Amino acid sequence: MKFFETTFHSKELVPWEVAKLGRDSIRQWVPDPNAKYWITDGLEIAHRDNPTLKLWVTRVLLRSKDIKTGVKDNKGEFIVETRTKIEGVLVHWWQEV
Repeated sequence: MKFFETTFHSKELVPWEVAKLGRDSIRQWVPDPNAKYWITDGLEIAHRDNPTLKLWVTRVLLRSKDIKTGVKDNKGEFIVETRTKIEGVLVHWWQEV
């Protein structure tokens, strides 16, 4: 068995439990809109194009950015909010070569 690792966009991935149910379930599956992120480290997932191959999330790659809100505080300085975005999902799997 050989170890593989690559990065995917989170929209290309589905939970392993959904992937096992078949392509119709994959097409209908939508992440919970109330959850900030549905992907976490160590989660078992599958790619939408190859749902039979089980992948494991190694790490969620995040990018943070400070954005001025346009509102000033008591000192006259702009209030800054930090926004975080998923850049990608680093996954790994084992496969017969």
